[in-house]
Amino acid sequence: MDRRSGLRQTMWRSRQGLLRLPSTSNPAQMAKTKMTMRVSSSKQQLRLPTEVLERIFLKLPFVELLTVRAACSEFRKIVDECLKLRARFRLKFPLDIKTMDKNFNPQSLIPASGVIFEHLNIVNVGAWWPRIAGDITEVTMNVCDFPLDMLRFVPNLEELNLDGVKLTKPVYSAFKLGKIKRLSVKHGSVEILECLDQIIPKPLVKFEFAVDVEMGYEDQQKVIQFVSFRQDTLEELSLKPVEGMLERISRLNEAKLKRVTIGNFQNSPRSGEMHLIKFARGQSTIEALTILYVAIRSSTIREMGRGLPRLKRFVLHLNLVDKNVLEAATKSMPMLEYLEVKGPFTVTGCDGESENKHLKELVLRNCEVSADNLKKFLQYTPFLTRLTLEYVKFDDWSDFTELMSGLYSLEYLRLHIVSVRNHDDYDAQEHVNKSVKYVELDGNGNLSTWEVSMMFLMFPELKELRCSSLEKLNLHVIVKELGIMGKTVGNLVLRNCKVSQAVVQNIVEYCAELQRLQIEGDTELTGVELGRFRAYMKEAGKEFVET
Repeated sequence: MDRRSGLRQTMWRSRQGLLRLPSTSNPAQMAKTKMTMRVSSSKQQLRLPTEVLERIFLKLPFVELLTVRAACSEFRKIVDECLKLRARFRLKFPLDIKTMDKNFNPQSLIPASGVIFEHLNIVNVGAWWPRIAGDITEVTMNVCDFPLDMLRFVPNLEELNLDGVKLTKPVYSAFKLGKIKRLSVKHGSVEILECLDQIIPKPLVKFEFAVDVEMGYEDQQKVIQFVSFRQDTLEELSLKPVEGMLERISRLNEAKLKRVTIGNFQNSPRSGEMHLIKFARGQSTIEALTILYVAIRSSTIREMGRGLPRLKRFVLHLNLVDKNVLEAATKSMPMLEYLEVKGPFTVTGCDGESENKHLKELVLRNCEVSADNLKKFLQYTPFLTRLTLEYVKFDDWSDFTELMSGLYSLEYLRLHIVSVRNHDDYDAQEHVNKSVKYVELDGNGNLSTWEVSMMFLMFPELKELRCSSLEKLNLHVIVKELGIMGKTVGNLVLRNCKVSQAVVQNIVEYCAELQRLQIEGDTELTGVELGRFRAYMKEAGKEFVET
């Protein structure tokens, strides 16, 4: 008799296929077999394609992505082998060291696309560096001494950022970084640029160069030659200081620059203005222009605008007061979408010819504001959706309320250290703006608790409020008024506001419509108080985030 004749073979069909289950009279063995079948079936049902898991993981916050990677070997493999996921990781050194040599051998490094070295004397690199360097696409070095030869192990390098570095050992190397696209050298020297010129071939897309000292003619010429050799592929250029080089850069006929940052005209501001005009006329392809720390007149801005028909983003930090700067920019740059001006300057009005239908975001810093003049200016920007006011002064609180009521397309408002000279008791209900959905208060200037609270009446459709560093105000009163008047606010962020028990109590009592609360920085709550509030938010089905 066959030894298996006492067993009956039973075929079970499931969604996953055929499972062969032996019949037995042993209940324990039967239960174990059924449990194995259910677990196996569950695993197969929950298995998703790798591409789907990658898309899910890409949406996770960084901390949760680390948790997923540690969950199992399969998830670890997916994260480590996906280039987009690996691009979210950066290795940062030092690990409690000041000198790195061949004896330094870190273990269990997460596969990453970027590495950061800070305040290190890199004498030599051990065997660990060639093992990981082949997958590195971005290297950043801040205040480091390093041998240039260590870059030979990074053949796939696309971005190199050097800030305050010095080269050690022989600097002339035979290797090439053929895939590099973006290069930044700050607080360094022209000698470093000469060494990089040997290993970085022509196709460079972005170049940033900034030094702390005034360069002589020979050093300027070396920088110009570096740029000139790569002008046909260069799209983004940043030079500080730019004195003595701007006129020669404007002669680069093959350059098709799109984004440019220039600054530090210290010695000859007027001649700098002439070079700016020539530069604008010679580089008409520019779409984003940033000019830092310059004395420039509105007439120069008009001439530049005529030479930059594609300009969409303009950032200007002024050393010279010119009250017509906003008018000059909007009138001469009709395609402008983003305008940022840092004072000192005074806002004046505009005439009807200066209407800009493309301007969507305006940032004003360090300026004196006459509400009437700013209102006249803004009425010719009918599609403005974002407004940021930093270190801005108004004459009266009523000036501010009247200004806000006239911005019919405004959705986002950020106020950073905004002040008013006269705190008049003006009824905010008379000036309502239903288009504003997001308000950010970063530092309160000299605004009162009452004035901040009145914003909830001014903006009846407010969806999100972000408050930062409002130590001088009664935050618990603001939160109470938010619950009473700001019924539409669903998201509240409190950053460095020292949240107290009174604030939490008012959130519980008055802010029933609040769906999400985020607290950043230290609070005045005890561990017990914070635990109770956390339990309340969970029970109420509200999201509570602590960072």
